[in-house]
Amino acid sequence: MFVFEKSFQQIWRELTKKGWTYKKSTGLSNDQRYIPPGGSVKGTEGVDFFVG
Repeated sequence: MFVFEKSFQQIWRELTKKGWTYKKSTGLSNDQRYIPPGGSVKGTEGVDFFVG
């Protein structure tokens, strides 16, 4: 069995091909919101978007 690590850049490239997007946070936070297809930053964190 072979195990190898992927960089975030490699994973993000795969996710964007599947329709994922991101938005920068507003206010004082430096976080970004990663949004899957059909998700929304106005939805529920961990379901409709993920903070990173």
